[in-house]
Amino acid sequence: MASAIKKFFSEKQNRLEGEGMVQRQAYSQQKRREREPKGLKQQNTANVRSQDTDRQNYERSNKISELESEFAEITTIPINIKAEADNVVKEKEYFQNAHLPSKKEIDELTERFQNGRCNQKVFQKQKRLEGEGMVQRQAYSHQKRREREPKGLNQQNTAIVDSQDTVRQNYEMSNKISELESEFAEITTMLINIRAEADNAVKEKEYFQNAHLRSKKEIDVLTERLRKLDGDKLRQGRLTVSDLSDPNRTTELGRRFSEIYDNEWTDAYEKMPLKKEEKRIGVLYGIVRSAFAFCQQKIDEQNRTIETIILGKGNEGQSERITSKNAKLMQPLNDLRTQLSAEAAENIAQDYTTNMLQVILSGFSIKPKDIHPAIQQYAFKCAEICWLLLVFNGQVSLYDDEEDVPFDLDAYKPYTRRLSDMEQPTVEFVVWPALCKKFGVLVKGVAQPKGGKRKPLDLQR
Repeated sequence: MASAIKKFFSEKQNRLEGEGMVQRQAYSQQKRREREPKGLKQQNTANVRSQDTDRQNYERSNKISELESEFAEITTIPINIKAEADNVVKEKEYFQNAHLPSKKEIDELTERFQNGRCNQKVFQKQKRLEGEGMVQRQAYSHQKRREREPKGLNQQNTAIVDSQDTVRQNYEMSNKISELESEFAEITTMLINIRAEADNAVKEKEYFQNAHLRSKKEIDVLTERLRKLDGDKLRQGRLTVSDLSDPNRTTELGRRFSEIYDNEWTDAYEKMPLKKEEKRIGVLYGIVRSAFAFCQQKIDEQNRTIETIILGKGNEGQSERITSKNAKLMQPLNDLRTQLSAEAAENIAQDYTTNMLQVILSGFSIKPKDIHPAIQQYAFKCAEICWLLLVFNGQVSLYDDEEDVPFDLDAYKPYTRRLSDMEQPTVEFVVWPALCKKFGVLVKGVAQPKGGKRKPLDLQR
């Protein structure tokens, strides 16, 4: 039914759209006639009128046909609606008939359940009445027995029974009171125990809190003492395990020493006002070794000055007598030197760059005006790292470099030549010194290798 109504309205909408199109065409044709000449306009008007008459007749016939078809469709709609309503009524009757057996079964089950409950109630009521009847029969027989007894005896028995009931009630009440008193005593004891346990728990908590605070203070004191002890060992060069968070540990300073060769050395090499490669390398090598010697000399001068002031070095006998105590007496100076290491390193490096660099370069015929800032920066970094190395680990030193000795792979890395092409390579010249500590090489240096004879071709492959 809904689809038929929808189809009816869609067709009506299409028809109205067609009528609108016809009206627009008639309007445009009328405008076109108004623009034509008068004689031609009259002739065309007559033709148009005849055409309009024919078109109107044709449209009227189409309109009548459409209305007849619409009327036929509208006439069929109620018939369809009636048929659908009949189907709905039939479906309703079918479901009602299908529901009747289920309803009957439910009613039967409900009735059986109610009958069962009624029978159970009757049985329970019967049992209760039987019990009441037995009690009544016992009371009746007891009453008859008292009636048959003599009157005085009957009263006496009644008094005895009443007194017995009173005694029994008093006994039961006394037992009940005793039970309540014992329960009250148990609860009171339990509360006292709980209170005592709570007090003990509070005392234990306070004890452990105080013990924790004492332990924490002791740990802080021991940690501070251990830190100072490690610092003393580090300054004396006897610390075997380094603190990885310390930026001035020996391995970290060694890494910074090696980075100078990778960065500042390259810039200074490019800006060196010399043409030969070996001379450039020799000047830069001499700067780093002289910087290390300069820093070592400054530390020795400070130690001698302090010994002269404090220990009275003027008296040689007295000085020799107290030589065994020098290490302990110089410890405060070492502590102060490590605390001021950063500022002192900058001052020492600036002193070396200003006073010693020109002296070294003048030996290679380099004038002060030709000293490039990159060379000055290289000299400054060399003196700064050498001071820090000597302050934080007095046992470091530079490797004893020699030429024409066997090339030691534990001490040097090759400069530009490959060792695989040589047999029994030796050191031609040193580019960057190796950094050593008490038990071996800390950071490898760089040297140019040379060989007496080349390896055979098959070995090179």
